[in-house]
Amino acid sequence: EISGLLDIRQMAEDQRVYLEVKIQEEVELNDLRKDLEEAVSQAKEATEMKGLLEKQLTKLEGMYESNQGQVQLLNAELEAVRTRHAEETEALQAALREDKTRLTARMEQSSIEEKKKLEKEIERVKEQGERSMEVLDANRQQQERVLRKTVEENERGMAAKEDEMRRLKERLQRAQEEEQAKREEVK
Repeated sequence: EISGLLDIRQMAEDQRVYLEVKIQEEVELNDLRKDLEEAVSQAKEATEMKGLLEKQLTKLEGMYESNQGQVQLLNAELEAVRTRHAEETEALQAALREDKTRLTARMEQSSIEEKKKLEKEIERVKEQGERSMEVLDANRQQQERVLRKTVEENERGMAAKEDEMRRLKERLQRAQEEEQAKREEVK
């Protein structure tokens, strides 16, 4: 009878040890599940962050390209201003030469009194031409300043966007590396 009791006691002890091992295995399995769920969650977050960074980078690249286009348009406009100024200057100089030639021809055929009037008229036309040239030149300079300033602002904006794109690309690279590490951790 004692032998039977000892056998029962041994079986109970074996059962207790077996249950403790099973409980420990279950606890470890639950810990592994929690770790896996956390790793999966972190991998998802890393993937979402990567997606957001890619969207930001795409948007920034679009803005950069738009600025490039604006700079090209402004440079073309600046060149058009210079061309238009040269054409207007040439036209004004031609008109002045024509007026001077016409007045000089009239002066040669005029009396002394008329010659004095014509000399005054020639001087007035000359002064008016100089003022017109000054106005044309001032307008051109002003237009060029405005356009150059706008170009410079766009170029500064492009440089800032280039810098921001570089930083975003670095962040994106880190996000991709982190995402890959999280995926490896999940595996």
